Amino acid sequence: MKVSLQRAVKYFCKDIPGVRSILKEIHAEFITVMDQADYIFKIYDPLTGAYSKRIKVRAEQDKSCLVYVYCREDNDENIQFDFYEVQDQKLTSIFTSLYGEPVEVKKHREVWELGNLRFHMDSVLGVGDIFEIEVVETHNHQTVEEVVMVEFLKLFEDYLLDQIHGSNEDLVANPSVISSAINASWSGVLRNISSGE
Repeated sequence: MKVSLQRAVKYFCKDIPGVRSILKEIHAEFITVMDQADYIFKIYDPLTGAYSKRIKVRAEQDKSCLVYVYCREDNDENIQFDFYEVQDQKLTSIFTSLYGEPVEVKKHREVWELGNLRFHMDSVLGVGDIFEIEVVETHNHQTVEEVVMVEFLKLFEDYLLDQIHGSNEDLVANPSVISSAINASWSGVLRNISSGE
């Protein structure tokens, strides 16, 4: 199945309960809370050696595996991917034998929705708390900025820190991109996620 979405905004978050209270005030619907482990494999073109695709295998609490195949040409905001759901968690070992060791991202995710907007509150191991808004589809050909930034982002700005450009795996693989200022701001709010919880 092919899926298209737009990642409208993504920020480091200093107050998850504060964001949650705003979501309740605007009558967003709570969807789920879960622990996830993502294994990201980078695929390189055998002829050019260029980074061409990305495969993400997501293991969830129900033991199913969700497989996302991303096209590298997509930018961070406009995302298209092929999506598969399988029941065999041996896929991670198979992909590791084919493509090498993956980048591993472990997180605790809380999901809310309001219309075509999807809100994620993530506590990412080794990174911290993150808030992001995704647009599943836009109405009336409005841009993401018109749909989200004007109507929603100001509601949350008191609870957010710096904006994030890139993926969670980028942050896990390259911790130097996390500024010392952000680390200082997180000192009282980061949550650690142990691998067994």
